[in-house]
Amino acid sequence: WGGFLVSGAVAFTVDAGVMEIGIRLLGLPTLLARFGGVACAMLAAWLCHRSLTFALTTKPSLAEFARYVAAASTTALINYGVFVALIVGWSDMPRLAALVVASCLATIFAYLSMRYGVF
Repeated sequence: WGGFLVSGAVAFTVDAGVMEIGIRLLGLPTLLARFGGVACAMLAAWLCHRSLTFALTTKPSLAEFARYVAAASTTALINYGVFVALIVGWSDMPRLAALVVASCLATIFAYLSMRYGVF
């Protein structure tokens, strides 16, 4: 679980950072900025999961990345859906708090899909 948690922390940091850059520097609406965060976090997480979580020694492949994107997309939809529900349902909820809650809820699905569906 250690590698998974570190990989998740890296992905979360990338997601939050890109989202904030989109909002603060590019003037994007929160829900749109989150798309960029999710996309960048997905790539960072794949690379981290390969090396930290599952310690693969084989070279990355396009097929593996495609499986990862399929599994991670489902996780991202869960994460984004919860995020949107929180932002829309509680307009005064801080976006970072909504991101934390959504990310935590998607974590178990993410691990199981990565472990048994990708790596």
